[in-house]
Amino acid sequence: MIDTKQKIESYQHTNLKNKSKKFPKNQIGPEIASFQKCVEADLRKIKEKKTYKNNLSKKEISAIKEFQKNNNITIRPADKGGGIVFKNTDKYNDECYRQLVDKKTYIKLDKDPTMTFAQKLLDYCNKGLKLGILSQNELEYIMGTPGKLPIFYCLPKVHKDPINPPGRPIISGIGSLTANLSKYIDTWLQPLVKNTKSYLKDTTQIIQIIE
Repeated sequence: MIDTKQKIESYQHTNLKNKSKKFPKNQIGPEIASFQKCVEADLRKIKEKKTYKNNLSKKEISAIKEFQKNNNITIRPADKGGGIVFKNTDKYNDECYRQLVDKKTYIKLDKDPTMTFAQKLLDYCNKGLKLGILSQNELEYIMGTPGKLPIFYCLPKVHKDPINPPGRPIISGIGSLTANLSKYIDTWLQPLVKNTKSYLKDTTQIIQIIE
């Protein structure tokens, strides 16, 4: 019978782990705290000096601020071409709703399932720890996300219709339950993907191959 220690040693592990939140014990003390307060007080007295010249005119800066305050306009990067799209907020919302009400693609849930998924993920991670597939650091890293609800938004496809562009649906999972899990899987997949014949790093590599 193989014990847990032997199982752990039979698997390779990543260097992924959560950032330490501990403060070194030898740096904690009234003297250090007092010094910190003095430094912070001095920093507050320092007046920042502008060492750069703004490349925007006053009118351009004013226009940007006005656009930021205007709730009737939604600003998004274009799906292709690297441009910026200014779209009427009502039309933008209508496009988002048009996609979300598509029952073939999306299902309306009665409640937020994040906590249920979190428990399932923890169960799988604990099982992986017992089998030696995951280390303790890897388990804590995978489960160490804030668990935020992913955000849905659209990127206007102005290359298809510049007047009423359809939207490319995007789900931003930054800080979501599976964000760190995705990074963990990506760590293992990257070396494998790079060894496939169809792998292309970027546009530059395509040009090099064609030449």
